[in-house]
Amino acid sequence: MLIKSDMKELVFGHISIVISGIFYSTGWILTYKISLSGLPDILILLSLFTGLCAIILIVIGISKMQIIPKKKIKTWHIVLSCIILFITAYVITISLYNRQPTSELFLIFVWLLLETCSIHALFYGMRISIIQTIISLFLMIISLIIGLVCYTIHYKLSSEASFINGLIPYFVFSSTTAIIAVFIFKRNSTIIPEIIEIVRYWK
Repeated sequence: MLIKSDMKELVFGHISIVISGIFYSTGWILTYKISLSGLPDILILLSLFTGLCAIILIVIGISKMQIIPKKKIKTWHIVLSCIILFITAYVITISLYNRQPTSELFLIFVWLLLETCSIHALFYGMRISIIQTIISLFLMIISLIIGLVCYTIHYKLSSEASFINGLIPYFVFSSTTAIIAVFIFKRNSTIIPEIIEIVRYWK
């Protein structure tokens, strides 16, 4: 085992998010730059499938974790906060910026909910350090801001600019997710301590 058994779902769930972003970005590039009938649609479907797998894996991973019972922040607080933020963003982008609503806004907040619940469970389950938690939350806030800005301005851009603008959120979200996955793996790996022991032995 490279990772502790109760952490496998969270690690693979985060990897699935990254893979989903790669599939979607590739489909996006092919749609704009190369005329290949059918392939972009297949990649989008693969992106949706791996994204759904990520949701299932992360939910299972969180449910398996042993969390400090007297934690100040409950999971339902996070869920309610994300719902309120989604509704607020939905109303603001429509009323103030005349942004036609699309599924991307919903996906942004699904991602935010998954990552926030993951960090919450990992921190209170003592599976990541406070420094890793702070870094993760900071990256998530930056990613959210970038995602919302790109979402809001997308239809106001030229064709080439909107192509690049459409890729930015998936790159940012995938990068943040990959960093969080590394934090989880590094702290809960079973092979890293063995490697360190071998290195110390040969010194």
